Amino acid sequence: MLVLRKTPNGPRISPDEALLRRNALARLNSWGIPNDEIGAVVQRRTLREDQDGTAASAPEVHRYKTFVFRAVNGVRVQGHRAVVTHTLDGTFNRALIRWPAIASTGHRLRTALTAPEIERRAVEALSAEGERGGSVRLRWKYVATPLTRGEVTLTLTVGAILGAEATRSGATEEPREVDIDVAAL
Repeated sequence: MLVLRKTPNGPRISPDEALLRRNALARLNSWGIPNDEIGAVVQRRTLREDQDGTAASAPEVHRYKTFVFRAVNGVRVQGHRAVVTHTLDGTFNRALIRWPAIASTGHRLRTALTAPEIERRAVEALSAEGERGGSVRLRWKYVATPLTRGEVTLTLTVGAILGAEATRSGATEEPREVDIDVAAL
């Protein structure tokens, strides 16, 4: 869903970013997103700089963005988030939301595997990807599967994140994440 506000901006001020965060969450609540589905919330400033053909200007704040990530039972839902943007005067500008309805049944939210079994699967999956060493961090997440009615079901998965220092291409590469199936056999 994309929501836009097409009104002129007011005078430039330095709004309270904590207030912008609260306003973004209140707006999402008013649109039906409950607090118990809200996970991490990150506040950021976007910057811009003008180029006139000779030199770039100093970066300046362009907008304020609040990133709201969906979580169910404290576990993040992959790919589900809302980005609420405010202008320099602190007024709402737009929202881009990916937050489909969750089906009432059909979820796989638990695993019968033990931690050592999950770790073994992570090592096997990373080895199959050609990775041979380095530090690995495991992260619980739900992967959403779309249904024909527009709802989604959630499946518990573990992401094995291989640190940048251990990648084949060198330390400049971003960390890789490999999904690990934690459904018991």
